[in-house]
Amino acid sequence: MSTYQHDMTVRAELTVLVSRNARGDLYDGVRDRLRKIADVHRVDDVEIRGLQPGLNDLTVDVRARLVVRADGHDVTADSDAVDADDVASRLAAGFGIKHAAVTADSQTGIS
Repeated sequence: MSTYQHDMTVRAELTVLVSRNARGDLYDGVRDRLRKIADVHRVDDVEIRGLQPGLNDLTVDVRARLVVRADGHDVTADSDAVDADDVASRLAAGFGIKHAAVTADSQTGIS
């Protein structure tokens, strides 16, 4: 069975810390924070679901559609099955990410 690496589209619910001094508006701050996660290739959609102001930053609950690199995480050529918990943990490891949960995406079947 051969393996290959590719990008995956996922929907994720995340809690993101955005600096009050971030450039642009709140959406720009969230997108910049998400783009800086090592495994994120592209940020397609961002929906802000909640906001809690803090002294130096804003805690933002978002739902986002992301294209995530599968680098170092082989997927079998026979199946595009990917462990959603693994993807969520890689997202949560990003700087300024307090929480990440990957939910179903109709394009990928990840649930």
